[in-house]
Amino acid sequence: MVFDYIEKYPHRTKQILGISYEQLQTLLECAQKRHKEIKEEQESQKIRINASGGGRPTKLSTSEQVCLCLFYLTGV
Repeated sequence: MVFDYIEKYPHRTKQILGISYEQLQTLLECAQKRHKEIKEEQESQKIRINASGGGRPTKLSTSEQVCLCLFYLTGV
């Protein structure tokens, strides 16, 4: 929700999240890169009994999670 609105109206990012759109893009790139690194590390250390790909898929993307977190923290 918040992420879709920001993508549609990038000039309102500072007002909604407290950071500029450029800062948000940089933050999202770093968050996605770090998320990928953590997942790869966890997969390499796991001892699998079942095949990968099982379990519940996430409802929010990494970008949406970051935006939602920032939106929550600006309201606190």
